[in-house]
Amino acid sequence: MIYAAAGIKSQFLRINPTTKEITVFTPPYPNSIAGNLEFFNDLYAAPDGMYFTLTTANVLFHFDYVTEALTPYIPPTIAAGPLGVFYASDGNIWITYFLASKIAKFDVSTKTFTEYPVPLPGGLAPAVIRAESPKGTIWATCLAGGSLARIDISTGAITLVQDLPASLPSENTVDSQGNVWYSTIGRGTLNKLNPKTGSVTQVAQPGLLGLPAVSADLAIMYGPGNAIWFTELANNRIGRYQL
Repeated sequence: MIYAAAGIKSQFLRINPTTKEITVFTPPYPNSIAGNLEFFNDLYAAPDGMYFTLTTANVLFHFDYVTEALTPYIPPTIAAGPLGVFYASDGNIWITYFLASKIAKFDVSTKTFTEYPVPLPGGLAPAVIRAESPKGTIWATCLAGGSLARIDISTGAITLVQDLPASLPSENTVDSQGNVWYSTIGRGTLNKLNPKTGSVTQVAQPGLLGLPAVSADLAIMYGPGNAIWFTELANNRIGRYQL
């Protein structure tokens, strides 16, 4: 099955690729018409089901594959703006608080949140977690702060690798060598972070007439193949960078 979060409709979708059937689930309260006023939210698979966020409703939902029950969990921080969600190697769910500039751990056993402030101003508006490298260290893009946040999942300690504030890091991924790649909305480059040294290498994307690319990259993913795949919002196209 394929699952999707439906953005501003505040719904959750299950897609059967064999039958092409799409099942729409509308989460219960505290979901509302204002559940996701901004058009991004996130989801991630875990062994016990699918977790997804409704950012402006300030809620993390769990979808049970077997019973199809939707269970809400409310962060302790009011108006936290939960956005990115990630199942890490410690067996817990890690979440970015886009509005409150925090990272939270949701313990799947106790159903409780532990919250960690991200250093400011570089950690402003943490958005997406899609990278764990090495094991025990996860990485979050900080959109407004222009940085990547490094989180030790055993202690909750957070440090930043700073990029330019206007770069607007959006998503990240890990290649086969453990490098963390991230996309930037404000700069037409693919960006490779060496997690051992903290150094960042930029790969310029092709622009028109030899000019710097204006691409507004959003999604980025390693694979299929030994390649980085990315979306260029401004150019309405998908790119592939062979490693």
